[in-house]
Amino acid sequence: MRGRIFLPLTPFCRRGDAELMHSASETLQSITEVPTDYVAIQVANGWITLSGTVDWRWQRDAVVNAMRRLVGVTGVGDGIEVRPDLSLNAALPPCGIAASESGG
Repeated sequence: MRGRIFLPLTPFCRRGDAELMHSASETLQSITEVPTDYVAIQVANGWITLSGTVDWRWQRDAVVNAMRRLVGVTGVGDGIEVRPDLSLNAALPPCGIAASESGG
């Protein structure tokens, strides 16, 4: 698991796991940049555990940050992996530096 974040709650902010799961699922569907079948959500005692694989780091960050903001969340476990796309990364030089080969 990549990271765990604990958020203490006051008693009036607590929600049941079923209600929290419903909110988390709706929130994931609202993040249009991340296909919903890329991320799985589990909820236990207010703790949201995320798993799956996304194409980009910003997609993982968007999901994790959205889950942190839900009322009633006691913590978020980030088990989302970022899929390496070597063909795309190899095609783009880092930091805008032009890549070239010289023969001598």
